[in-house]
Amino acid sequence: MMSNLLAEATRLDAPEELTVRGEFKELLREYCTSRIRAMEPAELTMGKPWTEDGRTMFTISGLQEFLRQRHFTKYNRAQIQEQLKQMNGDKECHGKKNIPKPDGSRYQVRVWWIPAFVEDDVELNVKEIENDVPF
Repeated sequence: MMSNLLAEATRLDAPEELTVRGEFKELLREYCTSRIRAMEPAELTMGKPWTEDGRTMFTISGLQEFLRQRHFTKYNRAQIQEQLKQMNGDKECHGKKNIPKPDGSRYQVRVWWIPAFVEDDVELNVKEIENDVPF
């Protein structure tokens, strides 16, 4: 009886935003585009994301801390790295970023990156109303 029900069942795919992967991508977008973004590359060491040349770079520990603060603990470090790789079309998505010091020397920070999110500007049409009395 049960196998008949399963054979006749209709499979419905959940929208991505209702999946764990969708939740991760939504939080990653928030991390990369929110006001906590770095104003200069040196802030990568403070766990802030830095965007340049069409890429948003960050330390994995900075991303994990952001996710922990949002109570997202569904992915471990390896699973996060796998998601980042998929978002980069399975291409290389980590390396080192040279950061200049005030004295002119440089140091390196290990970073991960994803393609920069495109800011979605919302345009609202405003309709003027003549003789609009505010009270």
